Amino acid sequence: MLPGEIFVLLSIKLRNLSDTAFFKQPLNEMGDYIGSIYDSLVSKGYLIKNEVERYQLTYQGKKAVINVLKNKKAIMNGKIRVIQELHIGSN
Repeated sequence: MLPGEIFVLLSIKLRNLSDTAFFKQPLNEMGDYIGSIYDSLVSKGYLIKNEVERYQLTYQGKKAVINVLKNKKAIMNGKIRVIQELHIGSN
C-alpha cells in the first residue's frame, strides 16, 4: 500500500464516522491527486463508492487501518526502547 493511500485511510477513520456513513471525497487544490488515491483504494477493495460519489471503508479497509496503527505502535515502542537503553534525556 502506498503512503498516500495509508494517509487517506487513516484520515477517513480518524473522522470518527460511523461504520455505515458514506462521505464525500474532499475537494481542494489537490483534488485530482486525492481522487486517484480514492479510485485506487476502491479498486483494491479498501473503499466502496456508491452512485452519488460517496465512499465508505470496507472491512478490508478497516483491517488495513488497524494493521497500520499496530505497526506504527511497534515502531514507536522500539524507538522508545532504544532511547531508554541509551539513557537519552535522563539526568
